[in-house]
Amino acid sequence: MLTTLKFIGKSQIKTTEKLQKDLDTFGEVAVENGMRINPGKSKAIRFTRARVKNPLGCSLGDQKIPEASSCEYLGIILRSDLNWVGQVNYTAQKAWKALCNGRSQKRK
Repeated sequence: MLTTLKFIGKSQIKTTEKLQKDLDTFGEVAVENGMRINPGKSKAIRFTRARVKNPLGCSLGDQKIPEASSCEYLGIILRSDLNWVGQVNYTAQKAWKALCNGRSQKRK
C-alpha cells in the first residue's frame, strides 16, 4: 500500500504540526481498522530550494520517520532540492543498457 501525505505552506512550524497531526490520525484509523503500519518503510521528504535548518522530526506512533533527500514515487525519482539529475541519470542508464543489449542481440 502506498500512502502520500502532502502539505504546502510557507511556515515550516505550521506545516510540520499539520503533518504530525495527520500522521497521528492516520495511525489511529489504522489501529481502529486492524491494519499495521511499518514506519521503518516510511520516508519523510521536504521539497524546497531553500536551505533547511531544522529536521522534520515526524513520527508514527512511537517510531521516528527518517528524513530522506530523495525517494522513488510511481517510478519517478524525486529529490528534495527539486533537481531532476537522479531521474535523468536513471533514464539514461536504462537507455544505455537497452542499446548495449540490442547490439549484443544483433551480433548473434
